[in-house]
Amino acid sequence: MIRKGLAFGLLLGLVFCAWAKSEPVDVIVIVDQDCEFCSVSMPKEFLRDKFDNLNFKDIDYKEAQAVKIIKKYKVNYLPCFMFSSAIKKTKNYSKIEKFFQTKKRKIFLTKERSGIFRFLNRKKEDKKIDYFLDFFEDNSSDIFNGLEELAKAGNFKLNVYFLNFTNPGYGYPHQEINTALLVKKLYPDKLFSFLRHRLINIKDVSCSDSLESVGIDAAKIKESNDEATLSELNKENYSFIEEIGIKAGNVVLVENNRIFKIFTPDQEVLKKLFRR
Repeated sequence: MIRKGLAFGLLLGLVFCAWAKSEPVDVIVIVDQDCEFCSVSMPKEFLRDKFDNLNFKDIDYKEAQAVKIIKKYKVNYLPCFMFSSAIKKTKNYSKIEKFFQTKKRKIFLTKERSGIFRFLNRKKEDKKIDYFLDFFEDNSSDIFNGLEELAKAGNFKLNVYFLNFTNPGYGYPHQEINTALLVKKLYPDKLFSFLRHRLINIKDVSCSDSLESVGIDAAKIKESNDEATLSELNKENYSFIEEIGIKAGNVVLVENNRIFKIFTPDQEVLKKLFRR
């Protein structure tokens, strides 16, 4: 009798476990399938680590289903992760709810977790590169040189914006940015020469020496170093950085609507950013 009761109890337990398992959650992932660098592996890995019942379906943003979703839910960037409402019933949802947002009864992963590689609400501008440079980040010198070479070879317009998210432990980051902004304003034709020299010598050479080395009057830069001028230049510089949502250096905005973090100055890799 005891054994029968125990067996019956185990059977109930197994039935209960099967019943309690969360129902499958469908996840539509809108991507750019023509983009070699637009990977969604990291956000998928994050989600699989939290939920064991996700059914991913990748669709290109130009497909009819994706176009309909983008329009209906006003999706402004890719990748886009859209979940069925069943995600709210999973046991871990409440623990990471801050990474989700609700739109018309559908659940979307926030951009902080999905990442961004394409802006859908920004108009394409052919042959344009916006480069966000941190003077103190690793590989900045090589990457800048690589982008300058690419711009020259492909007749691209290269714009440079300056920021500092690195704690170098040496130097004066704000002074570096202010000097670069003044050079950009007063000596635009010598900006790239200055940046090449400054990036490779930043540990050993003063700003003034770098300026003089490329034929820029350091005294004129110093005279223009007034609060009003710098305030205006910094506002213009950082307003664009904030508009795009840049959180690190060595990032490029390609043709105004695709964004990538660059880790290598390899020319073949950089060229692929512009292949469609």
